[in-house]
Amino acid sequence: MPHEPARAFGLLSPVGWLGLAFSTYMREQFKEGVANAAQYLGVNSAFRTCWDTRLLILCYHGVVRDEDLRDPVLYGNAIGVSEFARQIGELMRLFHPISASQLRDWLACNGSVPRNPMLVTFDDGYRNNLMYAAPVLQRFGVPAIINVCAGHIGTKQLLWPDEIHWRVVFWPKRFIPVPDAPRERRMPGGFSERIALARELRERSKHLPQEKVTHYLGQLREYKMPEPSDEIFGFLSWDEVRALKHLGFEIGSHTMDHPILSHLDREQVERELRNSKRIIEEHIDCECSHFAYPNGGYQDVSPKVVEEVRSAGYSVAFMATNRLASTDDDPLLLDRVYIPSGTSLASFHSRVSGFHGFLKRWISA
Repeated sequence: MPHEPARAFGLLSPVGWLGLAFSTYMREQFKEGVANAAQYLGVNSAFRTCWDTRLLILCYHGVVRDEDLRDPVLYGNAIGVSEFARQIGELMRLFHPISASQLRDWLACNGSVPRNPMLVTFDDGYRNNLMYAAPVLQRFGVPAIINVCAGHIGTKQLLWPDEIHWRVVFWPKRFIPVPDAPRERRMPGGFSERIALARELRERSKHLPQEKVTHYLGQLREYKMPEPSDEIFGFLSWDEVRALKHLGFEIGSHTMDHPILSHLDREQVERELRNSKRIIEEHIDCECSHFAYPNGGYQDVSPKVVEEVRSAGYSVAFMATNRLASTDDDPLLLDRVYIPSGTSLASFHSRVSGFHGFLKRWISA
């Protein structure tokens, strides 16, 4: 079909892309300035003191070689191993790590749990968790819960948000389909603009019912793409999952295929929860009692989903809301603090103190 002018598609001109890039840069500079001010003025320390009985649960995804951070397609879920080691060192200076069993004590208000407790978790199940994260955690004596997508373990299949991102960046045609939209968009020429478009379409897809996401992926799969980096996107095998278990790490579930559960019907949610739990338990010969919600925002978890998690037999479930958890929380709605790539030391301190999340909620209120 003939393509209409770019303006009809709501596309940005080169000047528009430049303006967007500049506004993004200024927003990031402002956020960094606030983080530096909070650290310099002692705000982070004050928040830690006020909330020293709350639990900091960190949400990581991938830890990769430092040189892999130069990959321009990397979009924020992985950090370099050197930076990860620095972060864990800072955490050990300010917090007391606890294990999955101590988490149960904390939820039961057991007095043996130290003040300023922290718990490290990983989502998805990437091989780099074993190769690069585990040695750092062992060196510092930090336990962790590794929440895996059971349907992806031992496969080369990307998670659907990663696949959308990857395919948009390398889309070979002049126009690209848009999720849940009747018209296509013109592909921008510059690589950084392609990255921005990939982020936009990936995030847009997260608001769609799963069947529409599946349809959109079918459109994007019409053309072959370059192979993604196994260092960044490669999943653990079941032997490697067992190796993590033998090293002392707890294995939790992150569903079968990473759907946003609030977009599924009850039977689909039940399959994702029960099948992943059963498969994990068969492979590690141990109960899987921890669960992490895909995406993990408030809009991704409904009361019906929580009841299905409870019915499936999980005792603890994690969100990703950038808040510190409290013993008053439902154990199936525990808050976590997400740590993205490119987090400066000042921003890291702001996040783990709880100030970053508090400020975001205050601004959006």
